[in-house]
Amino acid sequence: MLQPNLRFMTEPVGVAKVEDLMDFMQAIYSRRAVREFTAESVDEKTLRQLIDAAIQAPSAVNEQPWLFSVVLNKELLSRISHEAKTHMVKTTPAGLLSHSRHFQEILNDPTSLS
Repeated sequence: MLQPNLRFMTEPVGVAKVEDLMDFMQAIYSRRAVREFTAESVDEKTLRQLIDAAIQAPSAVNEQPWLFSVVLNKELLSRISHEAKTHMVKTTPAGLLSHSRHFQEILNDPTSLS
């Protein structure tokens, strides 16, 4: 029987160091979805940094199928949010909606659609 060749990284890999890999693992395991936002605008430099970080994500066959849109108009953003949530409520199979009471409550709350 073949034994898997498992070893822990103790030497730097390329530019990354073990400490960097640990920070990366902490970022993965501590990430959370946040649905509370401030009305404060995000400056263009930060937006560009976030988009640059997002495009670093791997994709199947390095296809990189992403497209980003930055919406600065708050009324337009509210309309897009409302229409996307309404579409999701209308098109999500009932079996999936009933699977999560929390999800269903959020989508059925008229105040969350604005």
